[in-house]
Amino acid sequence: MTKKFKYMFNDFKMEIVAFFIMSIFLCIFSEKLKLSVYFTENRLSNIKDFFSIIIGIYITVVTILGISVIGITKEILEKKLDTRLINVIMFGIIEALLSIVIITFIESKWNDCYYYILFYLSTTTLITFSKFIYLLSLLFKVNLNFLAKNIDQVEKDFQENEAYKKNIYEILENLEKDIKKIKELRENQ
Repeated sequence: MTKKFKYMFNDFKMEIVAFFIMSIFLCIFSEKLKLSVYFTENRLSNIKDFFSIIIGIYITVVTILGISVIGITKEILEKKLDTRLINVIMFGIIEALLSIVIITFIESKWNDCYYYILFYLSTTTLITFSKFIYLLSLLFKVNLNFLAKNIDQVEKDFQENEAYKKNIYEILENLEKDIKKIKELRENQ
């Protein structure tokens, strides 16, 4: 359990640091910063739509990776990208869903911290989504390296097959010549 917690902590250091930086920022500028002016109804609707799209992207990637048998699975497991990607996706889905639930079902007048919570969640959701995009780019890079190796291997195999075909063709030509010589010798006897 400790090892798993360590991996999860490493995956979310950026969010933890961002949380503390945002807390300090909000403590210093809380009187000057009016988040209620920033988070208008229209903007909250757009944030909710954007986070819904992010959830759809997460689910699409999980589905594609979950049902497809890809050649880079070994490399993904060796680089431990699978665990990091799953952690980021699950945490991202939870953040985005929590944001959508708060925007949809909780009124700002019910809680004084409403806009601060939305600010935290929105920021961490965007950080997590950025990490998700970064991990996808790493996955893409690993996939391209794997494809390059496969292309090289296919080319090498093709060249070897061509060499074997050429050898077989030469052997068949020699056999044909030998058979003609044997026929000529039999006819001459």
